[in-house]
Amino acid sequence: MNLVEQSISQAMDEPDDRMMFTRIKDIVARHLRRMDSGATVTKTEFFNHTHVPDMVLEWPGRPRTSRRFIYLRTTSDQRELEDDLQRLPRADRPVLLALG
Repeated sequence: MNLVEQSISQAMDEPDDRMMFTRIKDIVARHLRRMDSGATVTKTEFFNHTHVPDMVLEWPGRPRTSRRFIYLRTTSDQRELEDDLQRLPRADRPVLLALG
């Protein structure tokens, strides 16, 4: 298990749901920014919601690059993830991140 996975796992143990959502989103956002410093990560007010992204990834310095909607999932069950993918518009090129 790497440091990001450990941090997410610890955050998921947070008893306060709002604090858990915030901590997880902060961890994932930092990791995404480390992977691509040109990316802007915007966190939404939602978490683990089927139709609304948890985060939006954009590249202001690359206007032709499409934004990506990030959906965080607390499950790693393949069937549930596939069901979510079927419900999301393919044109948006959604990214599902399983946290479990």
